Amino acid sequence: MIYGIIVILTGLVLIGAVIGKITEKLTSLKKLKEEGKLNYKGTNHFLLIGWNNHKTRNTIEEILTAPVNEVVLIDTLDKSPFEHDRFHYVQGDPTDYHTLERANAAACECVVIFAPDNVSEPILADGYTLIIATTIESFAESIGANIYTIAEILKEHHQKNFKHAKVDEFILSQQSVSHLLANSCLQKGSSQFFMNLLSKEGDGDLYKVDKKAHWVTYQDAFEEMLRSGAILVSDGKDTTIARRKNDKIPPHAKLFVICDNETYTKISRS
Repeated sequence: MIYGIIVILTGLVLIGAVIGKITEKLTSLKKLKEEGKLNYKGTNHFLLIGWNNHKTRNTIEEILTAPVNEVVLIDTLDKSPFEHDRFHYVQGDPTDYHTLERANAAACECVVIFAPDNVSEPILADGYTLIIATTIESFAESIGANIYTIAEILKEHHQKNFKHAKVDEFILSQQSVSHLLANSCLQKGSSQFFMNLLSKEGDGDLYKVDKKAHWVTYQDAFEEMLRSGAILVSDGKDTTIARRKNDKIPPHAKLFVICDNETYTKISRS
């Protein structure tokens, strides 16, 4: 009986010690994750650089409406500014290769660089963004990778500098809003179309579709998409294809359609 009591007590002590160690380890990992000190090992994630208050938060929430991809944020904040099962925070300098490695930038779907909100001068803000973009490009070259980069810029005439840095896409922050407001004045009600397209609560969205083998001209693609309930609107940034329906579709075309998610799912499976 005494031996049995000793064994039971010893077992309880060992179990308590093991549970304590596990709890301590989990607490430590949670703290390290909140502080952005854990490396990210996933792939095909969206890498965001720079916490820009509501702008970054809204972008993250929008991306996470899709059920697959994860989001990784690089910033210098002391603590993660967002919580979600598919969100990961990496604390560090985005102009440092080591930080990009910790965020597994080489295996990401794309990188989005937000303009800093703590820099009032547009030239300095775009300069900071350009340094980050240049770092990403040089990092990609050093590892033989191709990283798709999207940058938010404040001045339109800075585009040539970002093109030189091989940035793939530019988002003109202030100019986009100004253009939308001006267009609303000239074409009343037009802003509602764009807001519906940009909003996750809208009944339509912009989707990229792959060129099908039997599509020879834009007319072929346009008619099939229309029968499916989608509207073909552009080939990349070229929105003139509606006037060139008889032109042949190039092999590496980037075709975009407007439709709802259900329609896009059917198109993707067909």
